[in-house]
Amino acid sequence: MIGRLPSSVCASGESLTDIHILFVGRQENAHIPQVAAMAQGHAVLMVTEAEGALSQGSMVNFVMREDRVRFEVALDPIEKSGLSLSSRLLAVARQVLKGGI
Repeated sequence: MIGRLPSSVCASGESLTDIHILFVGRQENAHIPQVAAMAQGHAVLMVTEAEGALSQGSMVNFVMREDRVRFEVALDPIEKSGLSLSSRLLAVARQVLKGGI
């Protein structure tokens, strides 16, 4: 549980049914393209923490800059999944990529 929300850990290849946010941790960076392909067509927000992850299909990527955690966003895969992010969230992103990457 995260607060009052249920959480679970998924193994590679598991169904994304009932998953809303999918976090791919640093230890799974090599699998980002495969996970992104698996998530296509599902309303799943894919979040990562790897340099260059947006070009591999991630939607939101956390990066360290000047000893602070920042995030970058790729709008194309977000829109293709039928999701949207608020303009307020996009305004504070370190980078927002529009269109194909």
